[in-house]
Amino acid sequence: MSSILADFLKNQAAHIRNESESIKATKLDWQRAVQDLVHQMVEWLNAADLDGVLRVQQVDHVFEDYDLGRHVVKGLALALGDGTVRIAPSSSEVVGALQLPGETERRRARGRVIFDNGTDRVPLYRVKDGDRDVWVWWSHGGIGKPFDRESFEATIVSLFR
Repeated sequence: MSSILADFLKNQAAHIRNESESIKATKLDWQRAVQDLVHQMVEWLNAADLDGVLRVQQVDHVFEDYDLGRHVVKGLALALGDGTVRIAPSSSEVVGALQLPGETERRRARGRVIFDNGTDRVPLYRVKDGDRDVWVWWSHGGIGKPFDRESFEATIVSLFR
């Protein structure tokens, strides 16, 4: 006697095991990239806050994942007076592609971080360039606007206003 579900699961097991290590490595790379990004943003925030008025708190974002199980990726919560800006990692799986400035081909986005003040949301996307992480803001036409200290600070100021 054969079970349709048992046969299906048996066939899927080999496929899942073969794919699992690659998927896990991709997701761990995403976690590392977000942590590098958060570290860079904290440095920029600390350098800009000469009067010590900005509260910067790292916040745990818990994800439940098939390949990694339960895991935490850090984000930020910024408080200035009664305003709050949250910087939260989203999934490493993003549907869509972006064109990097100066390039003609689109690249698949490999993760997203959302900047949010409760009303407005600004997505920051990660694109891989070999082993290098390239972070870009979404802009009209799908051409990414470079993420740098100036664009980061402008986005934070905009969300606090």
